[in-house]
Amino acid sequence: MPRDKPKRWETQDTIKVLNYLNDNFELWYKSPFVACVKAIEATNIIRDGKQVYNKVHGLVQDMEKFLDTGKKANNSAVIWENEEIHSLVRAMCVKSREKKRNENQETSSRTSDGDVEMNIDQITVSSEESTNQNDTNRNIPKLSFTVEEVNNVYNEKIKKFEKLRAELIESIEIANKKFDDFKKFQ
Repeated sequence: MPRDKPKRWETQDTIKVLNYLNDNFELWYKSPFVACVKAIEATNIIRDGKQVYNKVHGLVQDMEKFLDTGKKANNSAVIWENEEIHSLVRAMCVKSREKKRNENQETSSRTSDGDVEMNIDQITVSSEESTNQNDTNRNIPKLSFTVEEVNNVYNEKIKKFEKLRAELIESIEIANKKFDDFKKFQ
């Protein structure tokens, strides 16, 4: 039995979904598939959650690639042909990047010793990407530090080291005193 030909996405349906997802960005960021299902309900389009997710995810990936490299992907021509779709997808990517940057800053400020924590997903380079040394589109985190931030982390580490050193010296002195007391006890 022949399969049904996939229904082509109408520009207005794409715009409706992207508008919903931009308006409900927190939901998209936390759970993209759930957001896509809710977008279907809100926009009354005739698609299933997987179709909507695949469409939006593909658009977002192509925009991310464009933002990182300046290269336009051929498989999402609608981004480059329709200004409204372009701006909606771009807005989602920018919001996502800001959210990730804020989460990274919160994570690094919450670490007890001042070290920057990095998610394993941020530092993973796929085997396909690692085979091409000239590939500029790697999953390497884009962290920016100022001299002041580096100095602050350094000074914080020095203070912690000095505190630990003082505690260690005090512990040694206490242990030596107890050892002397023990020798006198015999």
